[in-house]
Amino acid sequence: MAMVACRDHGRTIMKLRGELQELTDAAQDVVNAIAPLEDNAEPRSLVERLKTAPGKVVGLCKVVCKQVLTVVKSYYPRADLTAAGDGVARNCTEDAYAQYLEEVEPIASKMSEFVSLEEP
Repeated sequence: MAMVACRDHGRTIMKLRGELQELTDAAQDVVNAIAPLEDNAEPRSLVERLKTAPGKVVGLCKVVCKQVLTVVKSYYPRADLTAAGDGVARNCTEDAYAQYLEEVEPIASKMSEFVSLEEP
């Protein structure tokens, strides 16, 4: 009986090791995409890098927003985009907002091909 339990525990441990490796690989891919290692940076553990990743996302959002607004400005140089910094217009309804999201989806897909996650 003890041998069976031991064998079952061994299988469970092997399964968990495999799942841990899968999770580690996936987390490594995510953190490398969000915050790639710099050439001269001190080596840090995956956990340390994951803990700093949320802060990096904010920076990436800023870089992408800046590039998108620059594209808009290139087509409409006289446009005053200052108000966009305050968010959605107060008189914009939820329905209108949802419609705008739908309308810009194909444009966003196209733009994602050339927008870079690095500061130009």
